[in-house]
Amino acid sequence: MSDLGRGSAGDRRPGDVEPTLPDDPQARADAAAVRSSSQRVRLSDPAVRAEVRRKKRRNNRIAGAAAIVAVIAVLGYLAVYFLPVLAVRSVEVTGVPDEQQAEVIEQASVSNGTPLLQVDSRNVAQRVSVIPNVSEVRVVRDYPSTLRIEIIEREPAVVVEIDGSPHIFDREGVDYDQSGNVPEGLLRAELSDVSLELAPQAVQDIVEITETLRSATANAGAEQIATSVSSRSPQGYEVTLADGRVIEWGSVEKSAEKAASFAAVMDRPGARWNVSNPAMPVSSE
Repeated sequence: MSDLGRGSAGDRRPGDVEPTLPDDPQARADAAAVRSSSQRVRLSDPAVRAEVRRKKRRNNRIAGAAAIVAVIAVLGYLAVYFLPVLAVRSVEVTGVPDEQQAEVIEQASVSNGTPLLQVDSRNVAQRVSVIPNVSEVRVVRDYPSTLRIEIIEREPAVVVEIDGSPHIFDREGVDYDQSGNVPEGLLRAELSDVSLELAPQAVQDIVEITETLRSATANAGAEQIATSVSSRSPQGYEVTLADGRVIEWGSVEKSAEKAASFAAVMDRPGARWNVSNPAMPVSSE
């Protein structure tokens, strides 16, 4: 079989020029010489040389301007960071009563004259968050010279009598106020044999029970508000409503079903209802 795409050395005739392979060093050198010659011819044109000089000058100006901007930026940052150019002149506190703002500022512990960039906002927030009635803290650098501390206070949810004194808890079960100043109408919890270690979970259970009950009865057309909750154990919650009726609730489990069960019978006579089995609400009086 013949190979039409190739010829052997014996097939070449005298005087034939051997083809140059693409990776022939001599071929590459010849091509480079041609390009160099072409470049010299092109640069011999005055218009071309003028255009090349303009491009070089433009590139040099751009590089110089970029370097100047970078130096100014670095110097400006160093001045702001180390010098009292943009320093703390005042601390503003929002979200707490006026009489507590001084306590927050003292706890934040940021000295006047401190450059704002040197204020560690996370550390400031952590220091302020140890104040009992503080739920969330946000620290903002308000240029040119103000540090703003934004606070969200805890909201009272339940008051529990512990060792003869009222303890106010938020909905997360945090005991944050033992001042004795109980807001009017705050839900009261009577927990037998309670300790501070056990109270947080009981408070969370009570919040879930009363909020579920309130929502279910509101959806049924007659919102019922609990005024107190008592418990002999985590399995024995009793809810007293504003109208005096008592609901034997049992544990916090299946609270949504128990609330719906009471909502279905709340218009019926009965001063005391047992919904611990939500499938069978029973009036005992």
